[in-house]
Amino acid sequence: MKRWLKTAMAFGWGVFGHACAHSAGASGNAESTAASEYYPLGIGQEWTYQTQLLSESRKMKVRIVREESGYFIDNQGGRLRHDSAGVRDPQRYLLQNPVEVGHSWTNVLSPSVAEHYKIQSVGAGCESPAGQFSNCVVVESTTRLKEREGVLLNRMTFALRVGLVRAEVFRIFEGRRTLQSRLVLESYMAPSSRSRPAWPPYGAEAWVGLLSHRVASPERPE
Repeated sequence: MKRWLKTAMAFGWGVFGHACAHSAGASGNAESTAASEYYPLGIGQEWTYQTQLLSESRKMKVRIVREESGYFIDNQGGRLRHDSAGVRDPQRYLLQNPVEVGHSWTNVLSPSVAEHYKIQSVGAGCESPAGQFSNCVVVESTTRLKEREGVLLNRMTFALRVGLVRAEVFRIFEGRRTLQSRLVLESYMAPSSRSRPAWPPYGAEAWVGLLSHRVASPERPE
């Protein structure tokens, strides 16, 4: 399997990934909303996603089951935590302070691989089958692949007091952008709301039901 495809698969199913990395560019700003507010973590927190990786589609339920060594661990094996710099797994910062348009940082995964992140928008609305949300952050990261393999673009959307609402990975090669994977929030629950949706206390404007969602073909340029 080509290296770029393996990397896309790692992004697609591995939003809650593993390993160790260095992140450059951390800073703080008391006037902006903290990154941790866009990704609540607690035992019992649960998100259900509609996912597509190339031609494979499925639902994925992610539930935080325990806390260990400062990380909240989910049923998929993912590990996430808050620290003074932002929200991270053992490998990368997914969202970093200050949460402001233009803020950028780099996650160094190995001597030859680095992910370059930049906040594209803050405060705009976003939606998914889980509902409509009034305060969202969009982050894009790029990872350059080997020569003649192009660039991977990972676009993530976080909603205030909800978490990851959408993540899409594209391969950009010779001016063509091809969808590799997509993850969309279908529903979520707070630890204290196991029997009902959590969106009223978590800031969504309204419950709009399950929305139809067209998933692009992995070979279809976006």
